[in-house]
Amino acid sequence: MALTVAVLGAVPASAWLLPATIARTAFDNPEPDPEPVPDDEVLQARKARVGRLFIEVGDVFDEEDPEENKRLFRWINALHIKTRSRVIREDLLFGEGDLYDGRLLEESERILRSRDYLYEAEIEPVSYRDGEVDIEVHTRDVWTLTGGLGFSRAGGENNVTLSLQDENFLGTGKEISVKHVDGVDRTTSEVAYREETLFGTRFETELSLSFNSDGGSYLLHLGKRFHALDARRAMWLTIADEERIDPQFERGEKVSELGHRIQYYEAYWGLSAGLKEGSAHRWTFGFTYDNDEFFAVAGTASTTPIPPERSFSRPWVDYVWIQDRFVEMKDLEKISRTEDVNLGTRLRARLGWASTAFGASDDLAVISFSASRGFRPGKRMLLFSDTAFGMRAGSEEFDSLGTFSALRFYWRNWGQHTLFAELRADLVDNLDPERQLTIGGDSGLRGYPLRFEEGNRRALFSVEQRFFTGWEILKLADVAAAVFFDAGRAWFNNQQNDLGVLKNVGFGLRLSPSRSAGKSILHLDVAFPLDGDDTIDSVQWLVTTKKNL
Repeated sequence: MALTVAVLGAVPASAWLLPATIARTAFDNPEPDPEPVPDDEVLQARKARVGRLFIEVGDVFDEEDPEENKRLFRWINALHIKTRSRVIREDLLFGEGDLYDGRLLEESERILRSRDYLYEAEIEPVSYRDGEVDIEVHTRDVWTLTGGLGFSRAGGENNVTLSLQDENFLGTGKEISVKHVDGVDRTTSEVAYREETLFGTRFETELSLSFNSDGGSYLLHLGKRFHALDARRAMWLTIADEERIDPQFERGEKVSELGHRIQYYEAYWGLSAGLKEGSAHRWTFGFTYDNDEFFAVAGTASTTPIPPERSFSRPWVDYVWIQDRFVEMKDLEKISRTEDVNLGTRLRARLGWASTAFGASDDLAVISFSASRGFRPGKRMLLFSDTAFGMRAGSEEFDSLGTFSALRFYWRNWGQHTLFAELRADLVDNLDPERQLTIGGDSGLRGYPLRFEEGNRRALFSVEQRFFTGWEILKLADVAAAVFFDAGRAWFNNQQNDLGVLKNVGFGLRLSPSRSAGKSILHLDVAFPLDGDDTIDSVQWLVTTKKNL
């Protein structure tokens, strides 16, 4: 006791008063409460900076929701490896200490929503203090390890897939896949790897290797795209080699086969001044080695003459103009997911010169152009136009010419239900012999066999009433339905087509996975042809997966 008193007595009195001094100072000068978060214009006028950045990655199932707090769902959450925070951070277009820009929050949301391993993303400023804005990033994971047996059917033909893939390997955002596909044209075994933020940078890479019943292929992509509207530089390398057999169809039946070897190598470098006054202008300069070699298929009698080897090696310049008029919507081409739709204009033009000096088969100008635009003709209506044009032109005549155009119309006619209509028209001249312009099955006219008609002209009109039910089956799949009518034809402009315009009606169910990776929608359709002859089945059953409704 005496020792204790002696020690305490040796401590200066000021030290005894220190805790009280600290407490009194904290009480007299408390940390100021955050101000209400001003709107974006005020924050940017004040030159506010990004303060703390909070990232919250939600699990596959929300265990705070009683309907999702089930034993099975908890097991799935326990087995699932959530996306790592650094992966989310690498996709953001802003960081702590940067000047605040609300537009970058919106575009970062769009980038995150484009990732197959995320169902949803939301970014919002949550507090403002001393010129700094704290920001929260909320995302929700989906289950990404998928595999098993897949099946699809269209136009009377089946596709069977056996696969194992993970689109978010160990929560790193990397995709690894192994698959075996028994398809209409070939059987394919493929391994692939893809990463969109290589070593934490804006560089991407994709590698794939396939062994096919009619050949094989390998592919390498490496580089950095214009990843954002304000991006200033891009560079890219593609190396691709493929050998395959191209079948030729007539009235839905394979009539010949053509062996085809493809070598495609491309490198480019791009630059832009960034986003100025709501739009971006981009210039890209590149070189493409594009070589096609053809050969007869052993044991088959081909009705198509073997074309000579051709090459279109060329330097080129590419120009893109894109407007920033993105809006968020739901139940347009997806089910219950936020969709980022650009109502602005996008133009793209490319001019290349294939020359024998670069190893090309002939001296040709290679030209392409595309344009798209969105409109609001009414309060609950949307209209989109898409046009593409391409040609190869020599000194005397067109070597090849093609135009493709489409109009898509959406009308919210009953609550969230939508009437959809589409008109497409395609025209080609001097089409490369290994290619065909076909219609039927999964390429339009759902009530007819796969590739039922072919030609150098094609037209298709479809109208579809889509019903969004709001149902989610077992918290695993969102449900929609549709009734539809298709009318169209494919024909040669210099030949008589006896069948004329073909029509069908039908109905179907749409299932969109709400807890698993991949944004494909399962289409289960029954279609009834209204024209044609007795060789066409009176009912067509279709099981397909598509990116959109």
